[in-house]
Amino acid sequence: MRALRRAVVILLAALCFAPLPVLAQGGTTTAWFGRDVVVSAGETVHGDLMAFGGHVHVMPGGTVDGNVITIGSDTTIAGHVAQDVVGMGGTIALTEGATVMGDVVVLGTLQRAEGAVVRGNVVHGLGAMSRFRD
Repeated sequence: MRALRRAVVILLAALCFAPLPVLAQGGTTTAWFGRDVVVSAGETVHGDLMAFGGHVHVMPGGTVDGNVITIGSDTTIAGHVAQDVVGMGGTIALTEGATVMGDVVVLGTLQRAEGAVVRGNVVHGLGAMSRFRD
């Protein structure tokens, strides 16, 4: 029970404070609540893409110039993400053509195809909890 309480506190802190560094640097965050988000081929999201619930799909040829941050969402990355992919709850799927230039941090399920490219670190499961505390 104590571990569950700690996880909830860390999750809530991450929800409250995760966007602040991005906003402090003058970046743009596009947030979606409870709906599906599709970044189609040839489309670019400038800044961060944040989703609460729903499904997020970055299709082949689609680009997110910033981070992809999902909470309680199932996320498929088949295109290009210029920074990090962070998922709390839900599934992060990296397909064969996916390119993530930063880290992939998943507190949930990770599905990674053999041809998916991640330039940073991949942190999955309980190891991801330490990322939310730092």
